[in-house]
Amino acid sequence: MAARLNRVLLLMRDVQAGAEFYGEKGLGLTTRFVAAEYAELVALPPPMTPAGASDAEVRAAAASSFALVLQQVERPVLSFEIDDMDMTIMRLMGLGARLDGPIKYPVEGKVASIRSPDGHMIGLFEPNPDLRS
Repeated sequence: MAARLNRVLLLMRDVQAGAEFYGEKGLGLTTRFVAAEYAELVALPPPMTPAGASDAEVRAAAASSFALVLQQVERPVLSFEIDDMDMTIMRLMGLGARLDGPIKYPVEGKVASIRSPDGHMIGLFEPNPDLRS
């Protein structure tokens, strides 16, 4: 049997807003469950059961639905170590990224969070050269 994709996990900061956007108010996915930190929505397949289908046939069609799971996160999902924070940020902002807060300067090096043009969170880390072994 071939593998079948049946669920996608989308990490986001505001699950409630995401549930509204992807759910009945927005794209029209059916909401199974919504809480502050987690939501599950489904895209039901096109009706494949004839009118008057049995409960078992309807349940089987629903079981084959595709689920979009929304999970709240506060930290970047992707994280990259870079050599030059300033040049990297300038280059990425020129391509449509935006800073998500200020650049921070802990003793370990420079740290920044950016959002890609499509909104993905990306962490950038430039190590302190004095701490490299």
